[in-house]
Amino acid sequence: MRRELLSLACLTFFLLSAAVSAAAAPATTAPGSALFPGTATDTDADATVAGKFHWEELAVDYRGGVSEDGKTITATIVGSDGKTITESIVTPDLVKVSVAGVEITSEAEITEDEAKRLADFAQSEEAAAIRALATALAGSAALENRTRLLGFTAAAIVLGEGPGAPQFAIGRDCFGCCGPGCWGCYLLGRCYTAACTVHDGCVAILGHTHPTCLKLLLVAIRSYLRECLHLAV
Repeated sequence: MRRELLSLACLTFFLLSAAVSAAAAPATTAPGSALFPGTATDTDADATVAGKFHWEELAVDYRGGVSEDGKTITATIVGSDGKTITESIVTPDLVKVSVAGVEITSEAEITEDEAKRLADFAQSEEAAAIRALATALAGSAALENRTRLLGFTAAAIVLGEGPGAPQFAIGRDCFGCCGPGCWGCYLLGRCYTAACTVHDGCVAILGHTHPTCLKLLLVAIRSYLRECLHLAV
C-alpha cells in the first residue's frame, strides 16, 4: 500500500511539474525573438507574426503575415532607433518592397542612384539582421506555413548574399529556383519558375542590386506565389 501511495505521489508530482513547465514556456517564432502580447504562434498559418530579433549587437522589431483572405502579404522591420528599415507588401495587383528608403516595385525600375544606396545598405549590420531574421523565421516554420513569411524573405532576397545568409545552403543547384544563390531557394521551398530563371540570369550578369534585376525579382516573387503556392496574386 505504501509503495502504491508513493507511486501515486510521484505521478502527481510529475504531472504538476509538466503542467507548470508548459504554462511557463514562452511562445516564440524564431531563435532570439520574443512575441508581442496576443500574437499567435506558428500553428496559426494566417496569423500575424511579430517579435524582437537579435543579431549580434543589434535588435530589430518585426511584424507581418497574411491577411485572412490570403490575398495580402505584409512585413515591417523597425530598427532600434524606431525607424522603419524595410516594408513589404504583396497583393494581387502589386509587389512592393521598400528597403532603407528605396522603394522597389514589380511595375518600374529604380534609378542607378537608388541602386547604389541599396547596394551600400546591403553591406550594413541592419541588412545582415534582415537576412538572419528571414532565415530564423523560415527555419522555425513548417514549409506550408511560410507564405506569411514571404514579406520578410522578399526583403532579404532584395539584399542578396552577405552576412546573415545561411552559408551551408550556398553552392547547390539553385539556378531558376526562387531565391538568390541557394539560401532564398531554401527559405521559400525548392520551386523553379521561368521568371526566377530570368532573374537569376540577370543577377549572374549585372548583380543583385541592378535596377533591372530588382524589377525582375519582384516579378519572380509573384511567379513563386502563383506557380509554387497556387495563390491568386
